[in-house]
Amino acid sequence: MNKKYKWIVCLGCLSALCLGAAACGKSETMAEKMAKRGYTVEVIFDPGSGTFFELTGATVQDYFNPSEYTPDEDGTVSIKLMDPLDERRDTSSGDPISLGKSGAFLVGWYTEREVVKNDAGKALDIEGRELTERYNGTFYYVDEKGKEITTLPAYEYSGLWDFETSELKYNAAEHEETDGRMSVTLYAGWLNNYTFEYYQEDATSGEWVRYASTNFSYGQGTDNDTIWIPRWENEATQSGKMNHTHAYASASGNYTFPAVEKRTFTEAYTDEACTAESKITDSFKHQGSVNTATCTAVNPIQKIYVKTVEGNRYRVATAEDLCNNGDTEGYYELLGDLNLEGYTWPVAFTTNTFKGRFEAATAVTIENVSARITRNISSDNSATEAYGGLFGYIDGGATVKNVSFKNVTVSIDSAMCKAGQTAGFGSFAGYIHEQASVTGVSVENVVLKLYVFSMSKSDWSLNAIANGNVAGILHNAKTVKIECYSEDYKTYFSYNYDPRTLVIDEDGNVTFTVGNCTTWNNKNPDLENYYEFEY
Repeated sequence: MNKKYKWIVCLGCLSALCLGAAACGKSETMAEKMAKRGYTVEVIFDPGSGTFFELTGATVQDYFNPSEYTPDEDGTVSIKLMDPLDERRDTSSGDPISLGKSGAFLVGWYTEREVVKNDAGKALDIEGRELTERYNGTFYYVDEKGKEITTLPAYEYSGLWDFETSELKYNAAEHEETDGRMSVTLYAGWLNNYTFEYYQEDATSGEWVRYASTNFSYGQGTDNDTIWIPRWENEATQSGKMNHTHAYASASGNYTFPAVEKRTFTEAYTDEACTAESKITDSFKHQGSVNTATCTAVNPIQKIYVKTVEGNRYRVATAEDLCNNGDTEGYYELLGDLNLEGYTWPVAFTTNTFKGRFEAATAVTIENVSARITRNISSDNSATEAYGGLFGYIDGGATVKNVSFKNVTVSIDSAMCKAGQTAGFGSFAGYIHEQASVTGVSVENVVLKLYVFSMSKSDWSLNAIANGNVAGILHNAKTVKIECYSEDYKTYFSYNYDPRTLVIDEDGNVTFTVGNCTTWNNKNPDLENYYEFEY
């Protein structure tokens, strides 16, 4: 601790922490106690609407002994003050002094502040609401329900203190009435965090409507005052999903450009007219500033005008672009042929309802496709239906277009259900809604593997290709194979399939019966023994 001053953290006038020191007595103030020891100069750091050590009403107080300074010819001493957040300060706990205010940043410390008032002389808060002062000096406003809400007034500041160059001047002769004691208060000047507001055009009115905002603490010496527009995940191929996150270079964490639900970013502008000059091509720094002399915000809100297109879009140029992005409502633009060998088809597609688009401008081929479906809905009493395939259920309004699937293996594992439950399975789709748009689709060299597959006691439909509206799908029946396996991972029970009862009609619909259930003695079934059928 600097020998020329001591500092105290004081919570109101009820208690004081001299990092293990004293409390404010009723008969003698802390300033009076310190003055008896020669520390006649008191400097109070008032956090205003902020807090020290997260304590409401706490202040930091420094005390100086003028006799330890060399006076000038007039008997005046010059005292340098230390920022209350200076790391050189020593505390009994070893922890530095903390100062904060939620949603705001500190501009500086000021020697003067005045309450902001309206023309009627009433105090205003930072939101411009008229305040009433209570007898104890606190302020409140009345909300729409008539309730008194305690708050702090807004202030106008002056006398910015520079801890590097400013000095406190003290002359004992000027403070004879107070027995040489001098007290100075420095007030924390706060401003609300600066804001980026994001707007999109209303489809009906054409007006710009705010849909999101982000904010940051101004002047922290970092790049958190900057935003970056979204870009495609795979920048080399301009494909994948749209990436909205960018890592700050000089600040912890990431910036995330706010997305519009079920839409995809295309462009952003700083002018609502969306002129070429206002287009953001990569990043944009907030244009606001601070008048530190008066602790005044200058243009604290920066508006960003965002253009989007319908749907969560994915541009698919690689196997990763597809297999890492399973979105049942996504719009997938296939940019070329894909080889998925070594990859797993998106699990989200296999048993859920697909409501998006999966299409190419011209015909593309996806080969070496592998998908595994585990859906035992007999254990879920709330389930009324289940579907499985490369696409579980293709909903009305969904689109699959200009795609050829070759060398497809779909494994359906433990698919059983109770009476009254509906289910549909197929290699391409469990079911295709009659109003779905499936055109220019073909499948070839398909293997449909069935593991412990039971269709009893329920309304099931199993098709080698798909159930429902299959008019838009071409396939060669001779290239479809169904394999029936005996397997159960948990109980070591196995179903024996009777090959004489399995029938596949000309539309690919499959019917068969299941043989007796036999128990395996604590060992897995022999997976090499299976029944195979060609369609």
